[in-house]
Amino acid sequence: MPPAGELLMKRKQWLYSLIFVLLIGLTVFTICSQSASFTREGFGEYVRAAHPAGLAAAALCTLLYILLEGLALLTICRALGYRRGVGQGVLYSAADIYFSAITPSATGGQPASAVLMMRSGIPGAPTAVALLINLVLYTLSILLMAAAGLALHPGLLKLFGPASRILIWVGAGTQVALLAGLTLLISTSRSSCGW
Repeated sequence: MPPAGELLMKRKQWLYSLIFVLLIGLTVFTICSQSASFTREGFGEYVRAAHPAGLAAAALCTLLYILLEGLALLTICRALGYRRGVGQGVLYSAADIYFSAITPSATGGQPASAVLMMRSGIPGAPTAVALLINLVLYTLSILLMAAAGLALHPGLLKLFGPASRILIWVGAGTQVALLAGLTLLISTSRSSCGW
């Protein structure tokens, strides 16, 4: 017979799974009820009209995104001296994506990831540094994709009006400034924590 602590842990896991499914249901219900133009029938028609290969590719890309972000977080944690399994990395990533992109409030996924990371035994400071490094890498990838797009299609910005071009450059400058600030925060955190 399993120990009482193990039974309690299994019950908690089932409870968390049930709560997760209920949250998904409530999220879908809230989105459907709050958006007058979004109906179940309209969504069904949209799905039926979609190309099956396109839907499969989108689902695969979503799963790959979750997996690769989880692996990136695991790599960062390992560099900081905390080894965790792939399942935990995927859990950190899925929580990040769920709370930042799927929930109606879009409160941001880093706090959810941080809670899960700390529950798995990673202290607060390394958790914060790992999530900051992940954010820096994410921002850097966006800037690199934008630069690659402009390099491949130099006339792309000419398609926008003057005000839009100004906002695009201001946004790019802001991203670069934030990237520099986050990099400074990471280097300061690492040196003050003795890593």
